[in-house]
Amino acid sequence: LQGPGDDYLEALRRYLARYKKYPQEALDKKEEGTVMIGFALDRAGHVLDAWIEHSSGVTVLDQAALAMMHRSSPVPPVPP
Repeated sequence: LQGPGDDYLEALRRYLARYKKYPQEALDKKEEGTVMIGFALDRAGHVLDAWIEHSSGVTVLDQAALAMMHRSSPVPPVPP
């Protein structure tokens, strides 16, 4: 962590991890993958939009990642 926004990004990563839920369907099928999501926040931390930047290839995992973003709203406010 070296840039001025890195502390916020690390805090955001930790905050979002609390809302992460691995879908039972994926567990049952032993499905794994990494989802990259993009998102837009307002200054107060409300999630305005979230989208898949790179799919995991497993629809249920992609949907769970998007649901996590919306479930976690509002996230910590964006610093000045």
